[in-house]
Amino acid sequence: MTPYKKKNPSTPLLLHHRPPRHKRCPGGRGGVAKKPFQSLALTPEPTLGMSKPRAPHVTPSTRRGPAGGQQRQEKEPPVHPRSLPKTPPLQQQGWPLSAIGGRPGELFSDPPLPLPPQAFSFLFFFFFLRGFSQLSRSFSPAPYIPPPPAREVHKGSRAKAAAPFRRSPGVLGAAKTMWIIAVLALCGLAAAVPSEDRKLSDKATTLADRSTTLAFNLYHAMAKDKDMENILLSPVVVASSLGLVSLGGKAATASQAKAVLSADKLNDDYVHSGLSELLNEVSNSTARNVTWKIGNRLYGPASINFADDFVKNSKKHYNYEHSKINFRDKRSALKSINEWAAQTTDGKLPEVTKDVEKTDGALIVNAMFFKPHWDEKFHHKMVDNRGFMVSRSYTVGVPMMHRTGLYNYYDDETEKLQVVEMPLAHKLSSMIFIMPNHVEPLERVEKLLNREQLKTWAGKMKKRSVAISLPKVVLEVSHDLQKHLADLGLTEAIDKTKADLSKISGKKDLYLSNVFHAAALEWDTEGNPYDADIYGREEMRNPKLFYADHPFVFLIKDSKTNSILFIGRLVRPKGDKMRDEL
Repeated sequence: MTPYKKKNPSTPLLLHHRPPRHKRCPGGRGGVAKKPFQSLALTPEPTLGMSKPRAPHVTPSTRRGPAGGQQRQEKEPPVHPRSLPKTPPLQQQGWPLSAIGGRPGELFSDPPLPLPPQAFSFLFFFFFLRGFSQLSRSFSPAPYIPPPPAREVHKGSRAKAAAPFRRSPGVLGAAKTMWIIAVLALCGLAAAVPSEDRKLSDKATTLADRSTTLAFNLYHAMAKDKDMENILLSPVVVASSLGLVSLGGKAATASQAKAVLSADKLNDDYVHSGLSELLNEVSNSTARNVTWKIGNRLYGPASINFADDFVKNSKKHYNYEHSKINFRDKRSALKSINEWAAQTTDGKLPEVTKDVEKTDGALIVNAMFFKPHWDEKFHHKMVDNRGFMVSRSYTVGVPMMHRTGLYNYYDDETEKLQVVEMPLAHKLSSMIFIMPNHVEPLERVEKLLNREQLKTWAGKMKKRSVAISLPKVVLEVSHDLQKHLADLGLTEAIDKTKADLSKISGKKDLYLSNVFHAAALEWDTEGNPYDADIYGREEMRNPKLFYADHPFVFLIKDSKTNSILFIGRLVRPKGDKMRDEL
């Protein structure tokens, strides 16, 4: 407070503190008494899994007057700030921005909504045209103004008549150059249109249909293996591997590869171009807002030389790499394969195989990492440790995610199972979970699994409120598909005496010894911000419960191509053993 001196000089010089304002002017400015401050009681919007936060506020106390009289207000004594309860900041309470003037349903903790990919292209083109117009104005000549009528010029005068204005050839060349740049920018803008706006060709649509048939056939062949627990495979990538065998094979070897793909009646160019377009479409992680890293490599013995045409076409259609490998030092060879897979998947897939039995043939290796991005995220605080029952006598501990939302759901009371579909970001693909009502082996459910049954379930699903509990999954699975592809009819390519893969090396001295299909799948709480306003609607009441605490089957389905990106089952997730009951 600022000290001041008394105005009367006769008094001794003393320092006095300035009195408080209410003592100097009890009525405030103009003598009008001020009312006590009343803070606004904010009512935050409800958020899932969190109690409704309340802001501390001061309200005037009320006391009833005489009988028949009205209530009168009394001022509460001032409260010291230290005596108020300490509350966490608004973003920790999950307060909506609508409480301070933001948009309804937007939370402090939510990230800003991302712009669609085409928005950046249009913004770039807008500013380009704006700069182009300003630049063209600077190069354009001034408008032609006819000279004034010529005056008579006397002989001997040095004055000359004004010559008409002519455009400089350099200016015209610059203008033409800029128009060419504008045309190229338009072409770039057309190429920048996201893939969901482009229509698939008939070739890609046909091969997408064939890969769906391959998905169920190969899954059933793998499910017959009693020693196999978790299954994870990408039918589109397997189809590209069959296309590679068809590209490098001749006669029956090539025709069998096409027959497994149900494409034996299609010509080679149709198959290769259709699979190439399909693979490029579904692996566009930017358009689908998912993480999908794919690496394909063909390993050959050190004694062969890859044909130039085969290397060129396999790179063009299937994005395959080629490498020679020497299995005389098996440990170094395996280390090289595993290190390449780990580098391709950013360390998510540390190992493809621990051993290779047949080392004198060619190896096809697919290494992938896939992470979906939910259309509506799980709240990061709605995760706890729960038990996952591998069987009735064996349980492992896993982190379980919980949320309630509107999903396509069907309860098949006849087959005693549940089906739920969860859309992924940009809604170009979705994840479908098929789970029996009780803990049991998946053999009964897998017998029902085919294209027609999946279409029937999809037709009966309705969008409704579902309370979902899913385990956070980090699944790493590696399969050698050689035996399972042989069960589907690929017999000559894996037979050393019958294989004809002469298009690969130019000689009939190569066969397919291994087909390693390794993939890592991870899903967690990450996704787009959810709309908190839906939790006050009538349709959110009485949700169905989908509690995935025992084995289930899952599919990742692409909405545009109608193909299956992944199909698999989760029987034993990673986790420590919790109990072993008899």
